[in-house]
Amino acid sequence: MSNPDFKIKPVDVETDGFNEEEYGMFQFPSLGVGIGHVAAGKSTLMYNLIDKLDPVFQGNVIIWSPTIMNDPIGKKLEEREMYLEHFEEYSNANLQAVLNVISQQDDKKEKYLLVFDDILGMLPKNMMSKDHKYFSSFISTYRHGGGIAGEGQISLLFFTQYYKDLSPVLRSNATYYFFLGSHSEKHINQYSEELNAITEGSSDKFLELWNRAKGSNRYDFLTLDMRKLKAYKNLDEKLYDRDNTTSSSQQSPSEELEEVSSEPE
Repeated sequence: MSNPDFKIKPVDVETDGFNEEEYGMFQFPSLGVGIGHVAAGKSTLMYNLIDKLDPVFQGNVIIWSPTIMNDPIGKKLEEREMYLEHFEEYSNANLQAVLNVISQQDDKKEKYLLVFDDILGMLPKNMMSKDHKYFSSFISTYRHGGGIAGEGQISLLFFTQYYKDLSPVLRSNATYYFFLGSHSEKHINQYSEELNAITEGSSDKFLELWNRAKGSNRYDFLTLDMRKLKAYKNLDEKLYDRDNTTSSSQQSPSEELEEVSSEPE
């Protein structure tokens, strides 16, 4: 009897039904999270993402935010008609209503960006409640339309002041992180411990990425792509690509990061 072949091989699957789309550094559907305190640039990043991703979503943007329309940037979003609907308060009922409307559209490939700005405090805290379970289920299944809309139609964008406000379900489903403004040493160390999968489990490499992204400009921010294991300063300067790094044990984190950042994008 010949020896069986137990080598694990990639499985060829049909991906057309997933309704995925690549656009620049982004792949959709996705879940992005922007984290920063007051005046860290969250509204500016929100505006720019909605604007620059318009070729993907084509104005199909729904915003939940209690404060954005008090902001000059929010007023500009409104003046330029850059979103379809705005809710001042979040509820599972208005989320379901939005998903139902999307499900009734003829074009099942059409994509929608749902933006949640500083609404995490409105979410039910009791993890055993029906409302909490529904929202958690939606986060887990958003790629499939949350069980209501079509496959790959929904992408999510959250903005919050504190990483600790993100539920375990949100953290495990996040594909992009944007760390804006100043953060305490305690919080930075927490990020380096929880998110260092992007740097092969090395907190030291993560902290180097953090320091390189946070330049002299107070509005420089660190972007982490947890799907492709890449890191950027802002959105346009690649600092790290785990798949393209040299795995030599004698290479220092600084040398490895320098090698990646010098590659053409």
